[in-house]
Amino acid sequence: MSAISLFQTVSAPLTPLVKWFYNEPDCYEGLSKDLWILRYQKKILGWIADNRVDLVLVSGPAFTLFRMGKAVKRKFPFLPVLYDYRDPWYLWNLHKGFAYRKERDYLKYADGIAGFSRAFTDKMISAFCLPPERCAAIYNGYSETDWKAFENSRNDFAPGWESGPASRLRLAFVGNISLDPFPGNFRNPSELIRVIEKFPEVECAFIGVSGPKAGTSERNIRYMGKVSQKDSFAWMKSSDVLISIHLDETDCSGKYLISGKFYDYMRSGRVMWHIGSGDSLMSRWIAKYGLGIACPNEPDALYASLEKLVSVWRQGKLSSLRSCTMERIRSFSREYQNERYLHFIETIKNWTNEEEQENG
Repeated sequence: MSAISLFQTVSAPLTPLVKWFYNEPDCYEGLSKDLWILRYQKKILGWIADNRVDLVLVSGPAFTLFRMGKAVKRKFPFLPVLYDYRDPWYLWNLHKGFAYRKERDYLKYADGIAGFSRAFTDKMISAFCLPPERCAAIYNGYSETDWKAFENSRNDFAPGWESGPASRLRLAFVGNISLDPFPGNFRNPSELIRVIEKFPEVECAFIGVSGPKAGTSERNIRYMGKVSQKDSFAWMKSSDVLISIHLDETDCSGKYLISGKFYDYMRSGRVMWHIGSGDSLMSRWIAKYGLGIACPNEPDALYASLEKLVSVWRQGKLSSLRSCTMERIRSFSREYQNERYLHFIETIKNWTNEEEQENG
């Protein structure tokens, strides 16, 4: 038995307690980071003192790392601390346990808070009574630099599709995905696959498949393992419709999250088909920005949506389902978002400097 297997076996009875204590997507990641802080906190504080650090940024998950913000502010009261949320903590599942009380306490020591979406940031302000001016929504975005480099390479056709005019409607999911229908698989494509198999005029590729099916084909569906970033862009550009899946039946994450590949889908210019709850942020963005269509992960809704896509494709009007301009998309580039982030950081630093001067 490997060390990892042994640890999992021994710790299994403790998992519910650890989940309650940390409330993290990976509860044992929270535990490991707590142990890491115990080991390195003194060195980190010493390094901050010796290197004239002018701002400390703590990013989560793991969210227990925000504990460092409390330690920093106790030792350096006027050193600005910024918490960077890339996932929800309490807002993930609204469990008001020990982890919620820790988050509420740690937030007292943050001079600024960066959230990964406006929906998430607004909810944080409401849930924890945070000052809005100290919070900013900084989207993960896509890389305009990488996309321009790809487009300038003049090699924008996916190696998996046949060249020339398509005889079938081409669908593609590009991103990490597991085909196993295990509980909590928020990208479970089982229902979608069953529907696609009923449409012989459709071909679909899942790119980024993990497990034994990678590299295989069944009926009108092919399964491919991970590809390079350049090839992932090529799959997007040479497909007709790009599939996004986020199933959030057991938590609230879909109300706030935009997946990383969703931004690349936006930049690709292709029609998007999002599968998930109607009140999810990605479903709402599909409608708000005119990116394509969205539907719940239900057989009838999936069938009706694919039937609609096939119908407009046959009429040569598939592009009518997408109206968002590229100019609007570019506000979600990392380059633009990084500029906003730098401005927010400078604002937080200025506020802290003013507070230090006022307190002598």
